[in-house]
Amino acid sequence: MFVSAILLAASVMWPATLLAQTTTSAPLMLDAKIPLGQVSGRIDHLAIDAKRQRLFVAELGNNSLGVVDLAAGKVLRRITGLSEPQGIAYVPFTDSILVANAGDGSVRVLRGEDLTPISRLELGDDADNVRVDAAHKRVLVGYGKGALAVIDPGSLSKTADIRLKAHPEALASQDGHVVAKAETCGDADDVFVDPKRRRVYVSCGEGVVDVLEPGEAGYRRVARVPTVSGARTSLFVPELDRLFVAVRAASHEPAAIWVFRPAS
Repeated sequence: MFVSAILLAASVMWPATLLAQTTTSAPLMLDAKIPLGQVSGRIDHLAIDAKRQRLFVAELGNNSLGVVDLAAGKVLRRITGLSEPQGIAYVPFTDSILVANAGDGSVRVLRGEDLTPISRLELGDDADNVRVDAAHKRVLVGYGKGALAVIDPGSLSKTADIRLKAHPEALASQDGHVVAKAETCGDADDVFVDPKRRRVYVSCGEGVVDVLEPGEAGYRRVARVPTVSGARTSLFVPELDRLFVAVRAASHEPAAIWVFRPAS
């Protein structure tokens, strides 16, 4: 078993007095499996339009974007013709979806209401993670061997480039100061904080979700929830109080979104 390490930024820490209580039941319960249909290959990142209860799925190996109606528990539609979509974000203040494509380095922009394409920005090589900076009304996209593109989603234009020393996979909060280090499952990808329960969820390609809680000596694992090998990407949505895990098609499992409900 491979073991990786995650670094937790200052924004995910809680006061030392808020120590974890002993977990007496599974902290994550599998609520549903939403089939994605004929989707092959790797699935990458997820995004949410919470108001419409739509989950967007970057179906990298399928060169498509899946749009899941969470209320109905089924795929609403599939947008094809993409080029290895990796990062994706819903921008509420412009009601738009941005999809970063690794294959051609483009960022495709869709209208939130009807999902029609409205723009395409060319970044270059390996467009990847997309993050919304709501405070500054901008979107950040990692790409290339070390760069962040700053995009104005209102004017649909790139306003700046920030050069980095390596290809960015995730974007730090505040000053990025490391306050804790915890060992976790192998091939870790996405990390999310559940502030209500003071937990951290880590989805790993090893085929598990690790659940961490703060303790006197730092973070400790309180549960290891099984998923499927290769299911490394996930999304925790506090507004819906659910953790969504992307499961690629395998010999014994069809491509699907697994929906986990956190235990109180």
